Amino acid sequence: MGERACAAECSSNCSCVAYAYANLSSSRANGDMTRCLVWSGELIDTEKVGEGLGSDTIYLWLAGLDAENQNSICFDPVDGVLSD
Repeated sequence: MGERACAAECSSNCSCVAYAYANLSSSRANGDMTRCLVWSGELIDTEKVGEGLGSDTIYLWLAGLDAENQNSICFDPVDGVLSD
């Protein structure tokens, strides 16, 4: 699954509040080297941390308008950082 597919997974579900995507190709694990995490419900005990090793980007979806397509959608993304 790619980053766009991960975003689409969240944006197609109106109960999705956030998603995170990571390409783990530098890891030693065999098989799929990507991950897509999707959250629904409330995000509890989250905090912003600096970017760097051991952190991933989390995309939060907020009620709004898709400015690129000028269509009403469930949510609009905002960047943040999530620590592992």
